[in-house]
Amino acid sequence: MKRIVPLLLSLFWPLTAHAALITEEDRMAFMTANPLAELEDFNFITSDQSFRNSAVSVNDLTFSVTGSTPFASFVYRIDARPIARVLNISVENTTQANFGLTSGTVNTISFARPVTAFGADFANLGTSSGRTTISAGGDSIDITSRNPGFFGFSSATPFSSVSFTSNQINSVNLIALDNVLYAPVPVPVPVPATLPLLLVGLGGLVALRRRKRAM
Repeated sequence: MKRIVPLLLSLFWPLTAHAALITEEDRMAFMTANPLAELEDFNFITSDQSFRNSAVSVNDLTFSVTGSTPFASFVYRIDARPIARVLNISVENTTQANFGLTSGTVNTISFARPVTAFGADFANLGTSSGRTTISAGGDSIDITSRNPGFFGFSSATPFSSVSFTSNQINSVNLIALDNVLYAPVPVPVPVPATLPLLLVGLGGLVALRRRKRAM
């Protein structure tokens, strides 16, 4: 009985446990760890697309914002060149996504299919005046002040969205991101419906050959 209880726990525990998010601040290291990661750089977008009032889809990514949105539409949008020079926040002076973070606002990126890793080049991701929280798959990361550049994370538990929130009150933390990398869960290759019949046929041929040899 003592052996059965740990065995049952080991079987059911992985169904409810969440793996911690493993962070990475080096783009090349992130890509090495996630060789199937796909890139979205927004460069094909030539006009601004605000998601302040309704979600905006960019290929496999969907951008949305819920809760309090007290600031102008340029704060929550895919910002095409020339980008809005608001607070001089720019990743690399190409089309980028803008998030406006304040208390009560949730900015979300949803994926067309579950992923196990997410990263991007960020500007102003964390500030000394407030905390940015990134959440995915039931886990979260708190970020305060950090230098502009790449930031990403991976998880053993697939997730379908990434959300950004902040504890700032009566002020906005404008975040810009570009060159998004995300690693979709590989789609299993289906077994052809005729494969079982083929295996049965091959087995029959082998049996028939053995029978002839025995005769």
